[in-house]
Amino acid sequence: MNEELRTCTAAFFRNKGKDVITVKELTMTISLDLRWMPVKEAARFAELIVAEGIVTKTQDSLLKPSEEIKALDVPVAYKPSKDLLNYIVTAKPPVQSKPAEVRKPAAPPKASGAPLPKLVAMAESKGIKKGAFIAECNKIVKKLNVDMEVAALIVLRDLGADVSGMYGEVYDFVSAK
Repeated sequence: MNEELRTCTAAFFRNKGKDVITVKELTMTISLDLRWMPVKEAARFAELIVAEGIVTKTQDSLLKPSEEIKALDVPVAYKPSKDLLNYIVTAKPPVQSKPAEVRKPAAPPKASGAPLPKLVAMAESKGIKKGAFIAECNKIVKKLNVDMEVAALIVLRDLGADVSGMYGEVYDFVSAK
């Protein structure tokens, strides 16, 4: 099963086109954009790939694939098997080191003043469900190769929302990345 975890991880990073990613972005992309599994299972998948050393977690709480994963061949139109999904639900990762890794880095991103939660709230006030909004943003990210916050501005603008007050905040946030 470890081999399929590696293949699934490689397929994700290849699909995303990035070398590092946040745990939240991984879980949301796998569940809402790729629709490989529900959010809870995607979060569990993230825990497993860290616990098994398939990816490493940086001090900034970013996930980075190993060189082996970057070089792995991935089938075209890969989708995880039911066996992998069952394994994700039933497997037990090492509990000792995991809570310390997750809890410490989890607080700083929320305190960083990221504009995405505000943009999601704006979409919800327009009557758009969070999942649908994120999925639309992910389409824009893929199509235009822009950051998620920029894509959120585009989607909101297309919905008729006045986002002019958010341009500076998004620009500052994206520039600081």
